[in-house]
Amino acid sequence: RRRRDTPGPSFTSSVATRISVATLAMHCVVVAASSERGERDGGSRRVPRPDPGKSSSRTCVEPDTETTALAVVRDTPLSPLMGRLRQKRREFTYPEIGLTLTLDQRWDTAGVGTGAAVWDSAELLARYMATSGAARAFNPDALKDDAHAGSSSPSKTKMDADAAALARDWWAGAVVVELGGGLGLASMVAARMGATVLCTDGDDLVVDICARNVRANGLAADSTDSSSRGSAEVARLAWGDYEDVAAAEAWVAARRGIEPGTEGRAKAYPDVVLLADVVYGERPDAWRGLTRTCAALAGPGTVVLLSHTRRGDSGSQRKFFDWLRDAGFVVEAVERWEGTRDGFASLTLLYRAYRYGSTTLGRSYSVVE
Repeated sequence: RRRRDTPGPSFTSSVATRISVATLAMHCVVVAASSERGERDGGSRRVPRPDPGKSSSRTCVEPDTETTALAVVRDTPLSPLMGRLRQKRREFTYPEIGLTLTLDQRWDTAGVGTGAAVWDSAELLARYMATSGAARAFNPDALKDDAHAGSSSPSKTKMDADAAALARDWWAGAVVVELGGGLGLASMVAARMGATVLCTDGDDLVVDICARNVRANGLAADSTDSSSRGSAEVARLAWGDYEDVAAAEAWVAARRGIEPGTEGRAKAYPDVVLLADVVYGERPDAWRGLTRTCAALAGPGTVVLLSHTRRGDSGSQRKFFDWLRDAGFVVEAVERWEGTRDGFASLTLLYRAYRYGSTTLGRSYSVVE
């Protein structure tokens, strides 16, 4: 039997406890409201459909619109995060691309889901794109270089200014779709760098807020702001909804120059699919719908970029990555962002996913048979 020489907990255990409490609190915050609604409704989850006749699909995933439980969080380790989410307006500056975005948030609006505010993971993805052009994610040999250097885990990209500028120029002319885009922070950064972007979300209220933000920041397709090299459009897309996915496919085809009614089988794919903090809580049905949507949109050369903050039960969330692999994707972590925010340790990973056999990454094409 080991005798303890000190009467109280060690500094290390105290820090570990604080981190565990923060992680557990974050997990509870994200899932508590849906659980509460399930108990009231006998296990069923009722969410408002904007148009009952819009889709005949029974496999689509409705947005997570229950956020009322978050209102009871007071003076916890998550209070700074809640403060950011509740701000009515936030500003994001990217000097590398000459962009300052001012976004309206509606976190406390009744009926609006988690996408009505900018989460930290979306900030990290947008910042990464603006500073480095996400160059490492499009480099097929990036992980091989790590292996040759004796590294077994992804690390932060270090680039000189000229290389970073060249990487940002890569986005000019790219066709991009964001899924679960919320307020569209990453989409707007991509548009500023020259991409043509379709930012989607499954929550109609969030879609409306995002569209207003895109227009207010001069990034809409019909904007007269000459400083933007690309543009962003906003649309509803519920994961797994066949009509919503078909509409996104038609949008991509139009950007590829494939006219409706093209003879034979025509299929066009985006260059990049963006995802930020879309895998959280316990939502396997949502993840299956997201997997099907990624599989429908991504073709040879398409890169799916997912910024994922680990919280809660990462083991259950790993199902999504397994399902992506089962759907024919290679899934790799290319960046690892560790740090301390609000006094607690945080870990966000950037994953890339692409079709088995892809010889180039981030440059897809159209297939006409």
